Amino acid sequence: MKDDTLTKSILGCYTAENKICTFGHMFSLCSCSEATLRRRIHQIKLLVSYNHNSKFYTLSIFADFDKFGIWAWQEVLFSRHGSLSTTCRVLVDNSKAGYTTKELATILHVRVSDLLRIQSEKQLIIREKLGKEYVYYTTAPSLYMSQQEARRSIILSLGKGQKGALPKKDTVIAILVAIISCERVDHGEVLHSLKTSNKQLEVDIPDIEAVISHYGLKKTAFK
Repeated sequence: MKDDTLTKSILGCYTAENKICTFGHMFSLCSCSEATLRRRIHQIKLLVSYNHNSKFYTLSIFADFDKFGIWAWQEVLFSRHGSLSTTCRVLVDNSKAGYTTKELATILHVRVSDLLRIQSEKQLIIREKLGKEYVYYTTAPSLYMSQQEARRSIILSLGKGQKGALPKKDTVIAILVAIISCERVDHGEVLHSLKTSNKQLEVDIPDIEAVISHYGLKKTAFK
């Protein structure tokens, strides 16, 4: 099958209503070998899901990525950065204060503890125990020091926290992730970040205020 015909066959599998497709379905519609189809999929740069055992593919034009480069469609997850392994490394490398396992799991909506441990063993990222949790940092020396300092500021702020009514634990973690990612602790900016990254999250300004108040966070804490 000629390249242009094969490409048309692949693209024909996708519509506005059918934004994801399995390799098996595409193969059933294309008169070529599996190797040829996989090569063509790579050439036209289809995105492959990082959950469901990389079973699903999609077109990049469909993906409405959040600020972390993640897009979910019917519980199938895709990353702008590629595989889950690459995505974890990119997120850690570009974070302001590194990430804990729970923070990355909140962003990616999948378990990542084993993957992060393996990456740290391969020296792709740095893992350090901080309290009861591991924090993952970039291996770039200057940024690593900056991330460490920012993380210490967060821990100090948490240590000054006062007891108060808080939303559920997962929501608190999501809010803290958003605060770390924002340039400043601004209620509106944090809320926009939360709504953009997880449209199903039930959160509003009072929840953000409760977290900020509880942990004694300052508007300039993470600049």
